[in-house]
Amino acid sequence: SLLLIFFLISSAMAGGTTKSPGEEKIDQFASLVVTPLVAIICVILNMATIVLLFKALQEARRIPDLMDKHRLSMHWLSRTAIRHAIGPNAKKILLGYVEAKWKEEKEKKEK
Repeated sequence: SLLLIFFLISSAMAGGTTKSPGEEKIDQFASLVVTPLVAIICVILNMATIVLLFKALQEARRIPDLMDKHRLSMHWLSRTAIRHAIGPNAKKILLGYVEAKWKEEKEKKEK
């Protein structure tokens, strides 16, 4: 879009000379068709950028909730392991299970 804007500015600044009838028709075409087309393309690109930024912000807002769920489930599993005097190896296995389940849920939500 920057290239199109540059083209429009350079064509607007390149005036002041006498033009042949063919050049005048080309200028009329540029002013009637090309200029609105460039404006429409720029607007479409800007709207696409806004949509992508909005989607990125939505995903960024979801991260704290996901991390809280993960932290709470690990906390309760470790408390249960401590209460029932489960050894450190079993505790590691439980935490690994929670991480695997969390990753599975995350992949399901992404699909």
